[in-house]
Amino acid sequence: MSHIAVHHKPRPSFVIGLAIAAVVAACEPQDRQDAGGTSIDTAAILASLDSLAAAVMEAHKSGSAEQYAATLTPDAIASMPGSPMVRGRDAIVAGFKATPPLPPGATMQVTPMEIRVLSADWAYAFGVDTLTLTPPGATQPKKETSTFLVLIKKTPEGWKTYREVLSANQK
Repeated sequence: MSHIAVHHKPRPSFVIGLAIAAVVAACEPQDRQDAGGTSIDTAAILASLDSLAAAVMEAHKSGSAEQYAATLTPDAIASMPGSPMVRGRDAIVAGFKATPPLPPGATMQVTPMEIRVLSADWAYAFGVDTLTLTPPGATQPKKETSTFLVLIKKTPEGWKTYREVLSANQK
């Protein structure tokens, strides 16, 4: 599922914005302490988030529901515009399987605005997606933008998407 509204069900897909984690890493201190005094290696966490983003992007590219499922916590929740909230990895993956990929010729630009390490176990990504496509019968491309916020949780299996909220931007 990708958080793109194109005359079909939106797909949650947190992450394409996390692929830029290495660039954003410069905005965060490399090592710091959380509120409890525990040392946090933000560079290592951001590298893990970058790997998670790459896995999500590859799952979308290949259409692999199994690979996509591996990027979500079992209790993940996704909220997309115009759709009811989807609760649980299995339900989110079922939507992933049911949603077609981007239409031919469409492009997606992801502009992460913030990627923050909150603690040794939590991080978030916030940004804007811009989908450019030419609808059937149209002569000019159309741009659709969405704002996303993704809460990412460290699990025993690594960093996973825990919550994702996408809102369609109004013109």
